[in-house]
Amino acid sequence: MPYVSPTQSTQDPLGRLRITQDALVQWYEDFSTTPDIVNRWLSTSGGGGTAPAWTAGQMNLVSGVTANGYSLFQTRRTFFPRSPAFLEMLNTVNVGNAAIAAGFPANNYALFGFGTTPGTPTIAAPATNGFFFEMSLAGQLSVVTFAAGVRTQLADMTYGVNGGVSAMQIGQDYSPHRYWMRFRGEYGFASLDGVYPEANVVSQFTSGALGPASNILPLTFLLISNGGVSSGLQINANILGDTGRNQFAANNAVATYPSAPTNVVSAAADTAITGVNANRVMLIVSNDSTSKLYLLVDPSGAGVASATNFTYVLAAGATFEFPNPVSTARVRGFWITANGTAGVSDISMGSTGL
Repeated sequence: MPYVSPTQSTQDPLGRLRITQDALVQWYEDFSTTPDIVNRWLSTSGGGGTAPAWTAGQMNLVSGVTANGYSLFQTRRTFFPRSPAFLEMLNTVNVGNAAIAAGFPANNYALFGFGTTPGTPTIAAPATNGFFFEMSLAGQLSVVTFAAGVRTQLADMTYGVNGGVSAMQIGQDYSPHRYWMRFRGEYGFASLDGVYPEANVVSQFTSGALGPASNILPLTFLLISNGGVSSGLQINANILGDTGRNQFAANNAVATYPSAPTNVVSAAADTAITGVNANRVMLIVSNDSTSKLYLLVDPSGAGVASATNFTYVLAAGATFEFPNPVSTARVRGFWITANGTAGVSDISMGSTGL
């Protein structure tokens, strides 16, 4: 067996040597061109916050000076963990004043990582479920999780605590840093500024009890003001990989990814959700209704969806990504009561393959 020097090897928190291939990129955004805010990104603001703004090589969020004014930049698609592998995210981010010319001012709040947010995020309720780096109103950098709106602090990155560096604290460094996260639902870890995510690990959770209540999450950047001096969050790159190296990548040039979701009006009757698609590589359905949605995958082409004839059931408000290998058959739907819609993203692969 070849000798491996303990001083030159890299281990992750699970004690594994880095002898595997790098994660396969599933999502890539370096902001070298204007980001697609129709199909790929949700870009929004409220309460006096400024809508995220692009300049070459970066996306800029500004909180404004009004309490609970916010700026939000979030992927439209969600990503699900590929256990036992991990989703691996790298963000290069600056946090500072509105011009990113001085340190992060007091009385502002920032979150970035995996996670969902309320329709109108506030200081009191910034996130619903997720695994994030957080900058608090007091300028404390932390690693946190949210489960059904309940926040758990995993690590305090204050100078001298758990590897924290003074450069990360309020009113100080506003330079870019690498923020790594690996996540698979019941296990996650975060690291700072390493070339690989296993270097300089600053926090981890090892139980689903400490993780989010839902593990199918978008990638999120959020800035909120509590009144006072405006703050800024500059995103230089956002990259997501899959350590299991699953082959489909959302940014793949030959994938038709994704059209803005088609909205299907609900009905208490058999309803077409999407048709046959021989090139389908992914299918995502969001049940934007207060009623259960019964889905029937129908390769026969003659099936009728009902509460007794179905393949999957989606609870009210649930989002479902069909498992791989995804069926190319048509899909029918049935709601108990007719209200709301279903958002459908039927993603196809170009003829040249992956």
